[in-house]
Amino acid sequence: METESICAPPPTRGGGAAADAVPVGLSSPSSSTTTSGASAVNSTLFAWGVGEDGQLGFEDVPVDAERGGSLDYCVDAPREVSEIGSRAIPVAPVAGSRNSMCVCERGTLYAWGWNSHRTLGHDWRECDDAWVPLPKLARLESVEKSKEDGKGLVVSQVSLGGWHAACVDRDGQCFAWGGNEYAQAGSQLNTDSGKIPDRDWAPVRSLVSPAKLVSLPAQVFMVSCGGMSSFALLRDGRVFEWGQTTEDDAPKVEPSLMKTDRHIVEIAAGSFHLLLRTRNGEVLSYGNGMYGQLGLGATASSDQPTVIETFGRVGVVKIAAGGWHSAAVTAGGLLFTWGRGEYGRLGHGDDCKDKVIPKVVDLGDDESNFIADVSLGGSHSCAVTIDGAVLSWGRTTLGRLGRVVTDPSPSCGFPGRVVFPPLPGGQRWKVTRVSCGGRHTLAVASPTAVPSTPA
Repeated sequence: METESICAPPPTRGGGAAADAVPVGLSSPSSSTTTSGASAVNSTLFAWGVGEDGQLGFEDVPVDAERGGSLDYCVDAPREVSEIGSRAIPVAPVAGSRNSMCVCERGTLYAWGWNSHRTLGHDWRECDDAWVPLPKLARLESVEKSKEDGKGLVVSQVSLGGWHAACVDRDGQCFAWGGNEYAQAGSQLNTDSGKIPDRDWAPVRSLVSPAKLVSLPAQVFMVSCGGMSSFALLRDGRVFEWGQTTEDDAPKVEPSLMKTDRHIVEIAAGSFHLLLRTRNGEVLSYGNGMYGQLGLGATASSDQPTVIETFGRVGVVKIAAGGWHSAAVTAGGLLFTWGRGEYGRLGHGDDCKDKVIPKVVDLGDDESNFIADVSLGGSHSCAVTIDGAVLSWGRTTLGRLGRVVTDPSPSCGFPGRVVFPPLPGGQRWKVTRVSCGGRHTLAVASPTAVPSTPA
């Protein structure tokens, strides 16, 4: 496995919650503020990093006759994904390992990049390509749920896994599709799967297409996909799991209730681990801990959700899971990271060692570095400050940080600001969402006035 790979078997994915979109237009299972697409009227989708599989969504990507994209194409600074802006209003981006999705206003879903196992959710009769270089509307027709308007599912939230995906629709139902070797996309194949032409890159025997309803006992708030597994958080605070989280366990063919006495309000899946946040600000972890990504003080695995003692009285408001590292943001704007430290992905300066206990990322005394959100990818990380700036750190090559790093080392453990294109009239871009993939990053931003400096 390459050092930047973050799930096995290949292909790898960018990270769990990093590859998730926060639910749009649904009330939280706690009483927290909801997210609405209404505030995204002037929003723009940006992308940077590796684009060899079309995951950046740009029109001028050099085309390789056999693969569909250039093997060495990358962009080292944020650039607008104009295909989305001309067709829909982006709300919540999702960067996968080698592909991308974006939930847009009114619940439409666009998907592009690598389409093995039909991970992008496009009907094969409409799009049978292995690589989709430009954002394309994913209608997500389902055999269990017909829509009178013929427009497919209305999506509130989506997550990308290794080569599968899952979403929540506006009615709180969960649907999954794509690769299903480990039952990560559901208990059995759809009745329509046998009609899909066989492909070497998408064997029908392990494929769910079109999207299949996952039977769960109550309305779903959010889903999060791991490398070979899927998790669903119900609106009543329970969490269900299916697929295979660790190699030591047999795949869970049917959704299984996770054993915890806590009321969960957020989940974030990495390749082989899961973070859970309670409404009291506690954080629990579960699964593979070989790099310390569980934050429990050791590199051992955990077969049930276990409280991370570091956050006992801190009050965590946001969690994120990358392939092999984890992060949490506190109510006071502090950022903690732990797990695999290679390439400086934890943000602890020159210290690239693995961390088995969560450690605060030192962002200096600048009050504008109050952190509001965080996303973790394969070997890089990004955070959003309260004023809408993006900080990035980790592996420096192939443009994945979205900024110039003068140090020739491939590692950068010092968070630095990503510079977006200039705006006229004293405005700047304020980022509302960021999502780190395997080797690329997506961000949604809106123009805002630059605050005046007190005399």
